[in-house]
Amino acid sequence: MKPNAKTLCVFSILSFAFSILSFIFTAPDAIAFAFAFFGAVLLLYAWAKLNLLQSRLFILITAFIFITICSKSSPLYPFNDWVDANCFFTVGKSIANGKTLYLDIFEQKGPLLYFLYAVAYKISPTTFFGVYLLEIASSFAFLLICYKTMLLFCSKKVIFALPVLSTIIYCAPAFSHGGSAEEFSLPIIALVLYIGLKSLISNKRISFIQWMIIGVSASVVLWTKYTFLGFFIGFLLFFFCNAIKKKELKHFFISMVLFICGMVILSIPVLLYFIFTGAASDLFSVYFYGNMFLYPKDTSIGTNLGIGLVSVLKNFPAIFALIICGSIYLFKKERRIFYFFLLTAVSTFLFVYAGGRKFAYYSFILSVFIPLGAVFAYKKLKRLTNRLKQRKCSKTILTFSLFAVCITLSFLTSLNTPLLKYSKEEMPQFIFNETISQTENPTLLNYGFLDGGFYTVSNIVPNCKYFCGLNIPYDEIEKTQNHYVENGLVDFVVTRDEKLPEEISSRYKIVSTADFKFEKKHFTYYLYKKVD
Repeated sequence: MKPNAKTLCVFSILSFAFSILSFIFTAPDAIAFAFAFFGAVLLLYAWAKLNLLQSRLFILITAFIFITICSKSSPLYPFNDWVDANCFFTVGKSIANGKTLYLDIFEQKGPLLYFLYAVAYKISPTTFFGVYLLEIASSFAFLLICYKTMLLFCSKKVIFALPVLSTIIYCAPAFSHGGSAEEFSLPIIALVLYIGLKSLISNKRISFIQWMIIGVSASVVLWTKYTFLGFFIGFLLFFFCNAIKKKELKHFFISMVLFICGMVILSIPVLLYFIFTGAASDLFSVYFYGNMFLYPKDTSIGTNLGIGLVSVLKNFPAIFALIICGSIYLFKKERRIFYFFLLTAVSTFLFVYAGGRKFAYYSFILSVFIPLGAVFAYKKLKRLTNRLKQRKCSKTILTFSLFAVCITLSFLTSLNTPLLKYSKEEMPQFIFNETISQTENPTLLNYGFLDGGFYTVSNIVPNCKYFCGLNIPYDEIEKTQNHYVENGLVDFVVTRDEKLPEEISSRYKIVSTADFKFEKKHFTYYLYKKVD
């Protein structure tokens, strides 16, 4: 039974009725639920026929719903208060306003991430709406490639699994707050994984054009967050061994030339940017040297990887379970594909966690391997769906029920949705902006902690290179920030939990305070203003 106009009208009326009830009871969570619920109704139409256009519409709306619910960049949320995302946004804004990355503004991620945030800033200078749109686009691309990957093993009906996968992926603690380098890198790595799997399943060589695409993809990863190159190392190592086994080394080395050409195509404009701005040395000292030698913890590789495994189990247990399931399925089905899957997954894990850092969002990049685990689960659950069909349950009812359950679980399990109950007026960023905005062309310093979003809400381009505290142990950060405060080089200073040291704060007085919860911790924020 395919959904007809009457069915859609009934569900639309129910959704609007739910919205009205939510408005009456003024429950932000319920309003958000109704908003997503109406999107689920639209999905019924997309599910009616699974041709090329409608399957993509189904995936697009799936991406829209789950990013809208789970990402703090969504308009449903008062603000994305994630410190990392605000760091990226501030740097992107600085680049868009003429500052040179690493030379005039300091942060240690790759340049492409900041260029992406510069685009988001151009879309919306004081909100994360631009980031939200980019997240939807990224999620759509990733879910589409996941679908195509699963089609290598299943029928088109596997699209039914995408809402479930979206719930697993975007509600995991590893998703964090929304807008990470991991999130934007997923479709790039997923595409390369798909190319490799398709080659192995069809028993055909990866074409020379595809090798160039893989090279461009590797370059994107290199200039976003180079630790993700672990995936490509595992990928190349497998096909190198495969070439030896098939005695096709000549073809492999030609492929490597094209792979390198692909990397060069993107790397040249990136390097030219830094050469012409006089920041080439800063690029290598900050992005490469700093991340390789200053950022990692001084512990053994074995200890670091153990910490990483514990982090994955804590922040993304579902991906660990699905990788195991995928391994079991492939081991039984095709050993060659199993070795490819295992090598790329292990290599990715090794490079991500070799430095000993264990931030929750690190494991999110492993989402790229979720389709193969989902294939295993889909085939096992197919018996259940067949039984439901025998009982004459309509596709409309099944689809509606599935999305209702997934959306409900998203609101209940996402670590971000508790922020929905707050308004902008309750958040420190907006409270402080009421004071900051009264000064013409104000300057601001986020002192001693990661960017809290005060630059974003106030639309201020920092005049200090070290605009906030960072996790990297770099003495120049504290030294420079102290210099700016001691000499009164900024109009306002924001601190978190700790007040300014007395020996440097004589030029400033506290004009506002605010308390707010971030990542299960309560913080007190202080706003200082320079005394005239």
